[in-house]
Amino acid sequence: LSRGEFELHYQPIVDVARREVAAAEALVRWRHPARGLLLPGEFIQVAENEGLIAAIGERCLRLAHAQLGQWRAQGLEPRMAVNLSARQLQDDRILDVLAGLRAADAGAAAMMDLELTESLLFDSSSGTLHLLEEIKRRGYRLGMDDFGTGYSSLAYLRRLPLDKLKVDRQFVTDIGSSRQALAIVSAVLALARTLELEVVAEGV
Repeated sequence: LSRGEFELHYQPIVDVARREVAAAEALVRWRHPARGLLLPGEFIQVAENEGLIAAIGERCLRLAHAQLGQWRAQGLEPRMAVNLSARQLQDDRILDVLAGLRAADAGAAAMMDLELTESLLFDSSSGTLHLLEEIKRRGYRLGMDDFGTGYSSLAYLRRLPLDKLKVDRQFVTDIGSSRQALAIVSAVLALARTLELEVVAEGV
């Protein structure tokens, strides 16, 4: 963190109807001086265990916000999806961070989507729900990442102030060969349409 070795790579999110890139997902990487480019699976769990995930998450938010500002200066207007960890939502500091980003460049902040993992569902206390509602009130969109792979409860879709769902790649990959996968994806699409949620399919 102190040496600035964490960086973001951006995966495009394509609007199928318009056939164009509509957004990007920010993915953190560690540019290790000896081991080269490390993927999250090699360091995120350690960061969680050592209580550093919130600091890494904050760095990612700032990097993503800065990149949005650069793209906007070039005339590009993609949305940006950035993951929030459950640890980041356990205190109110996230509100200060988001307020700082909006104060620095409100236009870039308005294009950020904050994505939650299903682990957050284990902490569905009134405090967490209030925090999510406050984040959304401040103009940020909220999404549920990797929907369907953990312990999803349909009740949470009603309680959480979500704007979109991301269908996990394992279901998308198996659509052509598994009737069960096709049925699950079809059900998620129908559910999302009824709840007026945007859907992102991973791994197309």
